[in-house]
Amino acid sequence: MQEQPSTESGVIAVNGAQIAYDLAGEGPALVLIHAGICDRRMWDDQFATFARSHRVLRYDVRGFGASNLPPGSYAHHEDLLALLDAVGVERATPIAVSMAGEIALKAALTSPHRVSGLILSTTGAGAVEPSAAVKQLWAEADAAYEAGDVAKAVEIEARGWVDGPHRSPVEVDPDVRERVRVMNIALWDRIAREPDAGEEEEFVPPARERLSEISVPTLLIVGDLDQPHVVDSMERLAATIAGAEMTVIRGTAHLPSMERPDEFNRMVLEFLERHRL
Repeated sequence: MQEQPSTESGVIAVNGAQIAYDLAGEGPALVLIHAGICDRRMWDDQFATFARSHRVLRYDVRGFGASNLPPGSYAHHEDLLALLDAVGVERATPIAVSMAGEIALKAALTSPHRVSGLILSTTGAGAVEPSAAVKQLWAEADAAYEAGDVAKAVEIEARGWVDGPHRSPVEVDPDVRERVRVMNIALWDRIAREPDAGEEEEFVPPARERLSEISVPTLLIVGDLDQPHVVDSMERLAATIAGAEMTVIRGTAHLPSMERPDEFNRMVLEFLERHRL
C-alpha cells in the first residue's frame, strides 16, 4: 500500500480574513476550491489521492466552513492568490466546482502567470441565464430560512443541486446527500450568525466577457443530470476557451466529484499527466 502523504492543516490570515486550509504532497501544485453548498470537506475523496503525485491545497473560501467572513469588501480570487503566497505556492492548477469556477477564472484572468491550467466542474461561470425553476428554488430556500426552517432550506437546495432536476432523492446516494447536508447547514448557520458580514467586490469587466483571454490547458467536467443552465454554461465555456476539453460524467448532477469520485479522479489525473501539469 502506498504511504499517505502527511498533511499540514491550519488557519492563516489572508486579506483580513482567517482562512482554513489543508496542504499535502509534493510536485506540481493543485488547489481544490469547493462548491457554494459545500466546504473543503467535499474534496475528501480527492485530497489524499491527488497528493500522491502533486502538492495539493484545499481551503474553505471566506465565509464557508472554518473560514470567517469579517466586515468589509473582498474578492475571492484575491484571497486565493494571497493564500498561495502564504503557503509558498507560485503556480497552481485550480480544480473548481460550481461558484468556485468564477474564482478560478478571475485568478487566471488577473494573474495568468500564477495559473498553470484550469479544471472547472459544473460551473455557471459561462453566464447562461438560470431557468425560472432555479430562481424559484433560490426563492423557496431563502423563504424557508427567513421562516426559521434551516433544515427545509437545506433540503430544497439538496433537491435542486445534489439530486438535480431529473432525479428524486431516493435515486441519489444517501451518503452524498448527508455529507452535503452537514456542510450546507453549517453555511446557513454562519449566515444567521454574521448577517452584517462583508460583500464581494464587483469584477469589471465580467469574467464571462473575457473567456477568450484564457490560454492555459482547460478541462471542463459536467454532470448530464445537472440544471440545464449549468450544462449550457459549460458548453459555452467549451466553445469560448481556446482548446478547452469537455467531458461528461453520466448519471450525476451538480457534484460529480462526490457522486463518482473514481471516475472524476481518473479524468483529472489523465488530463494533468497529458499536459504535464
